[in-house]
Amino acid sequence: MDFIKATERGKNELWRYVLGILTVLIFWLLLGALPVVAAFLWVSVDGDPTTGFDPGTGMLEGVGPIWPYVVPNLTFPIFLLGIVIAVGVIHKRNLRTLVTPAPRVNWRRVGIGFGLWLLLALLFTGIEFALFPETFRWAWVGIGQYLPFLLLALIFTPIQTTTEELFFRGYLLQATGRVTGAGTLLRRLLAAAINGVLFALPHAANPEVALGPVPLMLFYFGMGAFLAWITLRDGTAELAIGAHAANNLFVALLVNYQESALQTPALVMSDHLDPTYTLITFILSAIIFALLVFTVLPRRRRSYDQA
Repeated sequence: MDFIKATERGKNELWRYVLGILTVLIFWLLLGALPVVAAFLWVSVDGDPTTGFDPGTGMLEGVGPIWPYVVPNLTFPIFLLGIVIAVGVIHKRNLRTLVTPAPRVNWRRVGIGFGLWLLLALLFTGIEFALFPETFRWAWVGIGQYLPFLLLALIFTPIQTTTEELFFRGYLLQATGRVTGAGTLLRRLLAAAINGVLFALPHAANPEVALGPVPLMLFYFGMGAFLAWITLRDGTAELAIGAHAANNLFVALLVNYQESALQTPALVMSDHLDPTYTLITFILSAIIFALLVFTVLPRRRRSYDQA
């Protein structure tokens, strides 16, 4: 409940939440679309017949592997600015309260979330490779292209994932937590489920969803609900921030798939996304992650303190 009560450090009238959400949506969906619109106009008038814009996927074409990644990610600093204005100006509280009620963010906890989710992604991708090796191929583009992309991804992807966490697991979860109470297990599950639905909705337009709408929408719902639940369980969004960043950096840098909403020069490319395997491995990863961070790791930390 301390995570929900962090909202009491600011002003919480209903009209502020309505105005705050509207402000964030304007920055995210309207102002945040300006870089994509500018890129569309550029490839339309540059006189190069090999460049273009695919309206079906929203991706740039014929401009190399970096720009199709950078342009959509320029939305997120604008999105983040909307959150800063909503929380700081409209609610008059510190942005840090979207992450933790503590005086400072525990970056060790963020690192635990990042490292553990990355290990689980490597484990289950390794199992998938062992089962279906024919679907994977080495996609090395050369150091000249990969190194600049690596540097950009290490900047833009954490901005993207942290911005989403501040909005979904911070602002929206705290808002719904005030309504549901989130004091009992049932109320926490209800708040997490609502958050899962809100997180899944923007992902419904991702091109990969067409491969298996039911399992992939369940995956997005599950990811949102799971990150919300561990945030409520842990009392901070630190684990969620770390896990989300690990998930997206893994896809961007290491193993991407053909139908991905965001094409990147990852080291390995999978020629087919299996929606059912994705859902099953997510469920297993979530269970293992929760068991480790809430049972094994706390015990180990206490033993270190006693030593």
